[in-house]
Formats: sequence, structure tokens, C-alpha cells
Amino acid sequence: MEERRKSRGKRADTGEFVYGWFVHDDLIREQASGCILGTKDMSAEGRFECSVVRVVPDTVGQCTGVRDKNGVLIYEHDVLKSEDIKGEVIWHGEEARFALKLDIENEEKMIRTDLGYWAKCVEIVGNIYDTPEKAGGMGKWNG
Repeated sequence: MEERRKSRGKRADTGEFVYGWFVHDDLIREQASGCILGTKDMSAEGRFECSVVRVVPDTVGQCTGVRDKNGVLIYEHDVLKSEDIKGEVIWHGEEARFALKLDIENEEKMIRTDLGYWAKCVEIVGNIYDTPEKAGGMGKWNG
């Protein structure tokens, strides 16, 4: 699976993250929901098998295709930190790219759209769903 096309979301039943392709199915059902389609290894017959897992749509984030200084893939809503900065990875719609929303005390939240540059010196310390305390109050997941 091409890394940039991956998404992750919290399973609706267990709250665990699952990884794969996100599919909205609110057109089929009465209430908004979504699924992550994940590929499994090839079957004995040489066919790919696919699993479908229901997820909470508000927890879905796309892979940025960028890795932190430790080589870990960065996803939307991850919290990144270095000695100098801390921030949440967001999608910046106006510039059509991922950005880092910095958490700066006593100032407006600052958006940096050069995520590729910052990725070389930051590491993932959590995300706004599992570790809202590391997000500096940016969290919104109640499990």
C-alpha cells in the first residue's frame, strides 16, 4: 500500500487504531459512519484479501507520507515535538498540504506549512486522541 494513501482511524468497537483505506458509508446508512479497508497478505490462490473494520469517522487521519526523525510515519493529528517546538499535524486546506499547528504559550496558534522541513528534527509524542495532554489542550477524543 502506498504510504501517502493510507489512513488510520479508531475502531468503533475497541477504540484501537486500524490502518488502511478510509471509505465513507454514510450514503448507505442512515447515520454517518465509516470503514477502514485493510489489505491482508496474499491468499494461497494468489489473491489479495481485504478486511473491513468500522471506525469512528472523526478519528480518521491521513498519512502524510513523511517520517519523523526516528523514521516513524506521521499521520494527521499526530503531536510532534522537538526541543524547541510542539504542535499538531493538520491538513491546511488553503495551501492543500499538511502543516504543523504550533502550540505557543500566550500567542496565537501559529501554522507552519513546511512539515517536511520540521519532520527532520521532531518526533511523534502522541496524538490528539490517545494523548490529549501532550497536545496541549488540542485533544478532542473521549474514547
